Formats: sequence, C-alpha cells, structure tokens
Amino acid sequence: VKAYIELGNIFFECKMLKEAAAYYETAAKLKSDSLELFDNLGKIYVELGDEHKAIRSYEKIIHINPDIGEVFFCLGMLSYKIGAIEKSIEYYKKAVKILPEYCDAYNNLGNIYAFIGYYQEAAKCFKKGINSAPDKPDCYCNLANCYVLNGEIDKAIEAFNKALSLKPDIDNVRSMLAQLYYQICAWKEAQDEVVIIKNLIKDRLQKKKIIANITPFFSMVISDDNWLNLSIAKIWAKNIADIDSGVVNTDNFRKYRFHSATKRKKIILGYLSSDFKKHATSHLLLNLFKLHNRDEFKVLCYSYGKDDRSYYRKKIIDDSDEFIDLRFSGNLESAKRIHSDNVDILVDLKGYTMSNRLGICAYRPAPVQISYLGFPGTTGADFIDYIITDKIVTPLEHEEFFSEKFIYMPDCYQINDRWQPVSDVIYSKDDLGLPMDKFIFCSFNAPYKIEPVMFDSWMRILKQVPESVLWLIRTSESMEKNIKYEAAKRGVEPERIILADKIPKPEHLARLKLADLVLDTRIVNGHTTTSDALWVGTPVITLIGKHFASRVSSSILSAIGLPELITKTLSEYEELAITLATDLDKMENLRFKLEKNRLTSPLFDTPMFVKYLENNYKEVWKIFQKGENVRHIELSDHA
Repeated sequence: VKAYIELGNIFFECKMLKEAAAYYETAAKLKSDSLELFDNLGKIYVELGDEHKAIRSYEKIIHINPDIGEVFFCLGMLSYKIGAIEKSIEYYKKAVKILPEYCDAYNNLGNIYAFIGYYQEAAKCFKKGINSAPDKPDCYCNLANCYVLNGEIDKAIEAFNKALSLKPDIDNVRSMLAQLYYQICAWKEAQDEVVIIKNLIKDRLQKKKIIANITPFFSMVISDDNWLNLSIAKIWAKNIADIDSGVVNTDNFRKYRFHSATKRKKIILGYLSSDFKKHATSHLLLNLFKLHNRDEFKVLCYSYGKDDRSYYRKKIIDDSDEFIDLRFSGNLESAKRIHSDNVDILVDLKGYTMSNRLGICAYRPAPVQISYLGFPGTTGADFIDYIITDKIVTPLEHEEFFSEKFIYMPDCYQINDRWQPVSDVIYSKDDLGLPMDKFIFCSFNAPYKIEPVMFDSWMRILKQVPESVLWLIRTSESMEKNIKYEAAKRGVEPERIILADKIPKPEHLARLKLADLVLDTRIVNGHTTTSDALWVGTPVITLIGKHFASRVSSSILSAIGLPELITKTLSEYEELAITLATDLDKMENLRFKLEKNRLTSPLFDTPMFVKYLENNYKEVWKIFQKGENVRHIELSDHA
C-alpha cells in the first residue's frame, strides 16, 4: 500500500494527475486509511472536473476522522456544484459546528439559503461570518442583498456602504447601492454613485474590459441608451454562460430527438420563474396556464421561488399540467429535468430581475428558448432565441439592440387578467387620508422609477393645479422623508404629497378608483401598475421614450384605445395633465371612453391574447422543426 501511495505522491507532485489517481485508487482498494491519500485524490478529481469522485474521496476522510471541518467545507462546495443543495447545507452546517469561526463556511451556507429563498436564515449566516471576520466585504454584500429581498432598504444601504469602505472597487455593489438610493428617493446620493458608475463603464468600454459594475437591470433603469444596455446585457450573458454551460459539454442538451417530437401531437411548453406567488408577474399571467389549449399544448411550470402559500401560487399549481419545484436543484440539475421532460419551448419569465436563474437556460435544455414579461429589455444571450414583444415597445428599427428575434403580438405584448378581482370594499377619501375637495394625481410605481427629471415635472404640474395633491406608495420612512423634502425644495408644500401603505391587491385596486389621474414615470414606465389603474377605470398619461422600459405604458394605452394619453415631450406631458385636471368635462369624457373600452379593447381580452400567443408558439416550433434559422415573427391577427 505504501508503495502505491508513494508512487501516487510522485506523480501528484509532477502534476501527472491521472497517473497519480490510478496509484491512489489502487492503494484505496487495498484498504488504505491514509488521510493524505484521500485528500490528494479529492484534489485531483476537483482539478479533473469530476465532482462525484472528489466527493467520494472526501467522504472517505470523514469516515476515518469526522472532526475535520475543512473537509466538510469542501464537501459543501462540491455538493452545491453538482446541484445537491440539501446535502450541501448539511455539510456546511457540520463545518461551522466543528469550526465556529469559519467565515467562508458561513458565507457559503448563507448564499445557499439565499439561493433557495430562505433570506432570514441566510442573513443569520452572514452576520456570523461578519462576527468571525469583520474585514471581509463579501459577507457585508451578501447580507445587504438579504436585506433588499426582505425589504429592509436602510439596513441594506448601511451594509453595502460598509463593504465599499473595506473594498471600494467591488464590482456591481455601486449599482446596487445607487438603486437602493433611488428606492428611498435619496437622489443626490444616487446621482453621486451613478457618476462613478458611468465613469467606470466608459473606462472599461474604452479598454474593452468586462463591465460587471452595473447590472443589466440597473442599466435599463438609469439609461435609455439601447446600445449601452445591449452591451452590458451581452457581457452578463457571457458570464452566465461561462459559469454554467461552460463547465460541461452541452452537446447532449443541444441534440433534440426529432423522431419522438414528430410523433407527439402536443407542443410541450415550459414556463420558468421564481415568481409563481403573490407577485406582479403572477398578477398579469394568472389565467394564462388555464387558458392554454390542451389539445395542442402541455403546460409545465418550473418554479425556483419559495412557496408563499398564496392564492396565486395555488391557482398556478392547479392550472398547470405539472408544477415542478426546482428550488433545491442546481442549475445543471434543473436543466437536466427540463430536458428529460422533453420541453419543446422554454419561456423564461425573469430575465435579469432579482433572483433570476438564467444559468438554467444557458445549458440550452429546450430547443426553443424565449424571454418574456419579467425583464423589459434584451438578455444579450445567444441561448435565448426570441423575445415576446410588440411594435410599440420594440419597433423594427430597434432590432440591432436585441440579441433575440422579435415575436410580435398584434396589440400589446403584456398579458393582463380579465378576471382580476377588485375588492367590494368601498373606500372614501377620508378613509385614506385624501382631501375631499382636491384633484388626486397618483403614481403607485415603485419609488426607484421616480427620478429627479420626472419629479420636477410633477411639481410643476402641482403648482399649476393648486387644488391638487400627489398620491404615492410608501415603501419606508426614509422614502417618505426624502420625497417630502424634495417637494419642499421645489416649492411645493410637503402636505400635498400623500403616502399610501401597501395592502392586499384586491383592496389596493378598490382604493385606486379614488385617484383622478395617474402620472406615469419616465425612464421606466408603469407596467402592471398602468394596467391596474386602467382596469379600475382610472386614466393614465405617459411619456413615450427610447427603450423598451420607457415605451410600455404607450403600448398599454394603445391597446385600450387611448392613444391621446401618450405624449412625446415633457412639456406636452405637463400640458395634458394640467388640462385634464382643470377641465372636468374632458375628464368625464375620458373616463367614459375608458369604461367603454375596458372590456371591448384587446388589452383585457385574455382569451384572445392566449390564442395569438399559441399561434406564435406554433410558428416558432415549425421553424425549428424545419431546421430554419430563427427570424422575426409577425402573424396576422387571424393566423
């Protein structure tokens, strides 16, 4: 045995790994209990990319000596890498039990808890990691992300700032921090960060370096520069592909069984998201799964988000042919499941929004892959073939700014729920702290969408309509304090800014009826919030922009037959708002038209939307089966 180990050691030192492994394996078969042997064997298999054999080697060590925390740490990392999430958690727990000050183990364990949506447990791990190594910025960044997902914005800002104090050049942190400043309307601080970010972007583009200091989502929030947004998305997509599909041979995923596919009568659809729960995405597509024609389609929903036990979650589970929970599966294991289910068309509903797992799509588990609804922009990914869109949000002249081909819906790309319930509760203005005799301007968009240029415009409108107030959503005490301060700075009494708390969706829709006119945001429009207002009969005015995110409300308003509420300049936007607020006859006629169009226009015709969507699915599937290149799809209304 010793001779085999010595030979293994010699080859190991010479970096002749396969030869070393052969001698070590022979020694192991001869019942060696050498910790060094199995440690070296584990290192060799890690180097060779064989995680399963590496795990077996390290497991031999803990059978011989179960008190080596570092070995459990290695097992935790390897188990996570092969998608054995629960096993990874078990190993990391044992590592920190043996080594209570093991910062990296706490950090990795916290990351896994965050990955599966256990944010409070994750935060506890990151705090323990910080206690054991207070000079490591990674734990602060990860803790901040947990705070974000828990809605604790002020704590998240504090944690991100601490991380930057330890390492000022951490990629991506500044964009996260700037986004949080926007979320609490701390615009000076946000702009300070944005200036730094834009300088970094400019420098890195000139040097052709990777841009990782800004996410595609935040890029879209602060800039309507389509070329810049595409450039950043492409870099993120490449990083995702390198991290995920780059570590294995994906040929098996790319090969598709044409023979078995042609025998099937139904197209198998897979929808992939973490938002099958009480979330804006589910509010919009709630009845999609039920409405799919089961004579032609089989519907599978793949979820990697936490079960919130909501009505939305339960309904989507009931309306799917199969609902698969991938929370405890890694990206590769998830891709294997989708592939083994013979999914023909995989629809990713997240894009670059929070907690996405585009890494699953990077493996190409389905022959046709589509981006839809969650992210209003390009993924920049060569593993996504199409994006579902319309001619307003992405006119054909924008095709150069998208890596995907367009699937054009005939009206609005955004599905809406024709049966969305509105509470029977009848609110009065007094109930909600609204003045009885004032005109109620409203914007319930998330505060990060409210930027200084738009707020300047709103304050000019309020000054021109003195008998009016602005009704916004409250997300935190800091946000309320900052927004009222900004109003006062612009010469508007802070009392004219009225904040509403978040309440359940049906009740929210009922109270929304009390608003007179919704003022849309600029760089990122309302999406669900715009269609919500129209659903309850409250008009919305918008300013059409240059990129997808700033053209969504224009698409929605066109689909409900109210193009007169779309403006092209800020002055036109302000003039329209002031005119409607001071001409009660015009407002009454507008509301009458909205009520008439609400159930007769395409916007809320969910069954017709699903029919058009299915026609497009059938078309892209035909293109694939014929072996043709992907191309833009635009079917006639009656295709």
